[in-house]
Amino acid sequence: MKKTTLIFLLMLSCKAMFGQFSNYVWMNPFPQANNLESVFFLNNSFGWAVGQDGAVVHTLNAGANWVYEHVPGTGNLNDLFFVNESQGWIVGDGGKVYQTINGGQDWTAVAVPTTQDLKSVYFINAYIGWIVGGDNVVLRTVDHGASWQLLSSTPGSGTAIKKVRFTDFNQGWVVGYNVAGNNGGMVMKTTDGGVTWTTKYTSSLPITGLTFPAQDTVVVCGSSGLLLRTTDNGQNWGALAPGLTNDMKDISFYGTDYGFAVMLPNQGNQHNLMHTQDGGITWDTTLVGWKDVPLNALSLLDPGHIFAAGDGGVMFLSADAGATWSEMSAGNHANLYAADFVDSHKGWVAGGNATPVVLRTTDTGWDWTTLDLPQWNDHLTDITFFGQNIGVVVGANGSILSTPNGGQRWDSLSYGRYPGLKRVHIFSDTNSILVIGSGGRILRSKNRGVNWDSIPSGNRWMLSDMCFQGTANGWIAGHDSTVLLKTTDNGHSWATIHTGFTGGFYSVAFPDSLHGSIGCRQGRVLHTVDGGLTWQEQQTGVSGTVDHLRFFDHLRGTGTAGHDRILTTDGGATWQTDPIGYGQLATGVYFLDLHTCYITGERGMVLHYSDAFSGIQEITDALGMLKVYPNPAETTLHIVLPNTLNPGNKYSIRIVDMMGRVAGEFNLTPQGDLLTLPVSSLTCGLYLLQVNGLEGVSGRARVQVQR
Repeated sequence: MKKTTLIFLLMLSCKAMFGQFSNYVWMNPFPQANNLESVFFLNNSFGWAVGQDGAVVHTLNAGANWVYEHVPGTGNLNDLFFVNESQGWIVGDGGKVYQTINGGQDWTAVAVPTTQDLKSVYFINAYIGWIVGGDNVVLRTVDHGASWQLLSSTPGSGTAIKKVRFTDFNQGWVVGYNVAGNNGGMVMKTTDGGVTWTTKYTSSLPITGLTFPAQDTVVVCGSSGLLLRTTDNGQNWGALAPGLTNDMKDISFYGTDYGFAVMLPNQGNQHNLMHTQDGGITWDTTLVGWKDVPLNALSLLDPGHIFAAGDGGVMFLSADAGATWSEMSAGNHANLYAADFVDSHKGWVAGGNATPVVLRTTDTGWDWTTLDLPQWNDHLTDITFFGQNIGVVVGANGSILSTPNGGQRWDSLSYGRYPGLKRVHIFSDTNSILVIGSGGRILRSKNRGVNWDSIPSGNRWMLSDMCFQGTANGWIAGHDSTVLLKTTDNGHSWATIHTGFTGGFYSVAFPDSLHGSIGCRQGRVLHTVDGGLTWQEQQTGVSGTVDHLRFFDHLRGTGTAGHDRILTTDGGATWQTDPIGYGQLATGVYFLDLHTCYITGERGMVLHYSDAFSGIQEITDALGMLKVYPNPAETTLHIVLPNTLNPGNKYSIRIVDMMGRVAGEFNLTPQGDLLTLPVSSLTCGLYLLQVNGLEGVSGRARVQVQR
């Protein structure tokens, strides 16, 4: 899969929204994998989508290229609206509101008189708009959003308002449901701009979607197949699509005839979209994408431009009234649980949902190829390679597969006989393999999986992790046990080491025969300096389970715990915490070194982390409008300087690769407001640009070189 269209932080002024410059780069899927809750296209080209855990994506060419932006620490972003290509709004949880007046180059946080979760935003012109959300909140602005007024509450108490739409300054509708009671839904109307509201319909089911096909006509949708229409401004309501039981998330009409609704697949109907061409008299359901992928939002410009977005960051486009759909997102969305790299460029990740999945990259993670594997019922829990060719994977349902050629061919060594497999290790002779898993199971093969010997562990719990120091010495940690296993004979026999601690062990790392660490629940790490004879407890400062650990020597170690990366440079006496900042848990990690790792997660997440850029100072206001193009670049990169700077000054530019190595240094004089930088000598990959000027200002940007 070629990610030729992914652009990172094309405009640096988006930092006004980010608040920080992340060291995490999303590598798969494209452009990201957080759930998308709202999609909005202003015209055939200009589109945005927002969603879970601060996800923001946008396109200027109908989805051919996407820019992914992450807003760390904001919670979920639930809706957005643009009145033109310059002025737009995003609303989210905790009363978060952001405004742009330059097409998304800058986003400014806007103060509003509520901290409730905000669910929907709608403007009738550049000046007048409404925002609605939890606990009956209705906000209105009449001055471009300079100030917001909290209007009188809608009827009832504890109502989560999900959608707002207005036809003019006075006439408007909202839908929602009562979260304080029985989740009963309601449709409400105002004729005075939102000051007072009249209930037009109530239901025992939540109501979540709202659209206006024509004058006096309103269509709403909700849970368990609820789909209703009124043609007399809410005096009477009729049911559409009877017999449908899917939960519907959003609905949109073009004129009175063409209508689309997105929904959650269920056992009765595994489709995720329905459409009508006769105003709702008849409906057809279809599956867009693949099985079990919920769609959450629609943007319908006309029958030739229909956009849908949903869980896992999926995005689709139909250009023929819904007859066919093309995916605007790309990449494999299967859950990924493990990663292994043989160098900084070549690596593999493994996982799966109903069937096993292995992805391979040869270019630091920019491109991933899905490899052919047996399609039986399993998901892979670990992958390991010895050199660039010999690799082994294991699965939760007992799969053991090996490859002799880097993943081009996979041979089954076992399936189903040993369920609950967790970790695999290949010894240096490349014929001996060790596998651990549930029920205290330890399997060892000396002929690359042709035969397997069961090794007694003295333990009936899940064995969750193992590591080897040298060839002979190895350790195994027990997921639900309070013991550690140790071997000194290449895994042929194992002895129990009692640590004196309880609570379950999830990861283990020994950089040498004396120094070792065990990852536990609630951010605890156990540490030994005498080969396991005695142990001391360390607190990392995080609350998650430390389920991945790696030490590069007895002082320098790193790991992950839930949504955090942890780091020590003094043997665990102190730990630093670095929030990963994305919605998915870190289910698998491979550490290239102390400063670089690949993190896998749910819905196909692959992140590349490098703190090689951490020492470069943040952008200052003087370079707040710096732009870089084209990005990706092939031979030449242009840096646009703000007109507030003296164009006659020289600028020094340093280019740093993802490993922190200086790839180039230049002293350039701008031509007008442009610095032109040659990049043809750089190999393909991701780089950081640092620009320093005589005015004492500096800026930076990530750029991709691609050919």
